[in-house]
Amino acid sequence: MPFDTWILFCVSAFFSAASPGPSVVHAMKLAGNNGFRRATASIIGNTFSIIIICAVASAGLAMLALDGPSFFLVKLLGALYLIYSGVKTFLAADEELIGKDGRKKTYMACMLEAILISVTNPKIFVFIASFFPQFLSKKYDAATQLVVMTLTFSFFTSATLIAYSLFAALMYKKKLARVFLNKGSGIALILFGGFMLVQ
Repeated sequence: MPFDTWILFCVSAFFSAASPGPSVVHAMKLAGNNGFRRATASIIGNTFSIIIICAVASAGLAMLALDGPSFFLVKLLGALYLIYSGVKTFLAADEELIGKDGRKKTYMACMLEAILISVTNPKIFVFIASFFPQFLSKKYDAATQLVVMTLTFSFFTSATLIAYSLFAALMYKKKLARVFLNKGSGIALILFGGFMLVQ
């Protein structure tokens, strides 16, 4: 991949990763309720998912695996899960979300939740499958270029999630800010789920 093409890819990847989505909302919710350390579970889970999704999409399997009924089923499950998570977050008491009621989620549970949110969103597969080929050069090995793009995109995904989480972590000790963040996160997740259903 030519250096100037990679720079262009970096700019495009940054703006794509920085656009708020369900994964950003999940990471911010964890950071706002339990501090930045707990949000790293979401960041790691999401980054792991992105690497897997990029690998699958780069292999040209995304369009085949998510065609027709399969695409609809994955989209439906993903949308319903987002709506469920949104309603649960919106209705939960502050003490429940920060774990003071003795039911604090484990680190692994938060990570698995982040992975589930990512892999049940078929639009990520379709986006990457159509986005990456735009930057491929016939002069270079395709597999090497796809690995570079996967690592680059994963880096920007992680970096933006870290930035959003650090911002949300500032609200960690302020109950009013946490309530605002949780209600907003709940509404956002419900809207993301609803948007997936109608698309």
